Amino acid sequence: MIQTWIIYTSLILVMMLLSIHAKQMRRFWPISVALLCYAAVFGCRYGVGVDHLQYLKAYKYALVMGQLRHRFQEHWEWGFRAGTELFSGLQIHYCIYFGVIAYIQLWLFYHTIRREYRLFPFLTFTYMVGSYWLTFNNGMRQVLALGIFFAAIPYLRQHRKVWIYVALILLATLMHKSAIILLPLIFLYRLRKSYFNNIKIEYLLLLCALVIMNLGVVQGYFQSLNAIIRMMDYDHYADSNHAEAQNIRIGLGFALTLVNALIFIYYSNHVKALVGQRIRWYAITYDLFFMGLLIKYAFIGIQLMGRINYYLLYMDFFIGACTMFYLLNRKKYIPFAAVTGIYLMTFVAVLFRMDENTALFRFFWQV
Repeated sequence: MIQTWIIYTSLILVMMLLSIHAKQMRRFWPISVALLCYAAVFGCRYGVGVDHLQYLKAYKYALVMGQLRHRFQEHWEWGFRAGTELFSGLQIHYCIYFGVIAYIQLWLFYHTIRREYRLFPFLTFTYMVGSYWLTFNNGMRQVLALGIFFAAIPYLRQHRKVWIYVALILLATLMHKSAIILLPLIFLYRLRKSYFNNIKIEYLLLLCALVIMNLGVVQGYFQSLNAIIRMMDYDHYADSNHAEAQNIRIGLGFALTLVNALIFIYYSNHVKALVGQRIRWYAITYDLFFMGLLIKYAFIGIQLMGRINYYLLYMDFFIGACTMFYLLNRKKYIPFAAVTGIYLMTFVAVLFRMDENTALFRFFWQV
């Protein structure tokens, strides 16, 4: 337990210092060093999650047998399979394999905003202290697809460069075929620059999602999604153990997360006005985040929908970073302290419950 606290807090401190250094120097290389530290730690970590252990078994099998024949990789897309076979064919240790994946995942986010040095410390804070690494290092294929999607968003509304968006989404499907559902966004954002700009309506929609969550009406219609489930190779999540709503504990953690979301919504138009001056596609990421928020609560407890919602909801650590930047920039210290405090409480809660989640840190040689 002590080892876990020391490693995570030390890593956060190092990454934050390097992010601040990158901001002050207006250079990207300190972020590259921070990501190397992150990759080294998480590459050596064992027991990241259920999926991670399956990836580990498949990779070990490939190292010994020279090919991927593990049942877990039957659904792997060509791109991820090819990368895995390249590493295993060169007899590269699995800690390097996982470390490279961890590096690429985060590099895609930072590199996309590589000229926005002021955001680096906030992005590092929301990602690390918000404990997004709990899921990023488990659902590796889909998070790679998510990172590629994030890198594609700047081209979504550029008429002459929209082909880059299409190409990147097709590349993302080589990591996880569910990314194909992101192509229709081209038509959606041909009609409007953004969709969620009225705070009162957003609060009303969020209230409706919370009401739906409490009524549990979504579960009765879940079977109608079977065709989509099969198309995206999520049918293994549609078993009774996964498709049905699980018991959700609505306690302090749930409330704090909701409070953060309410703050993000309240200041969203102000953040768009400030951040959107340089990141012209910021409004799109906010739309995606808000849609993901509605789906999160309306379909709460349904693991399959949580997986499909990756591409929307996991914009929230970027939205959180931009909101914190705005609040500090405009000297709104009380809401800034509230958001910061909620992230810190989330981190502490995750580590105190490390025996229940996958936060417990063990090096691969300790197993």
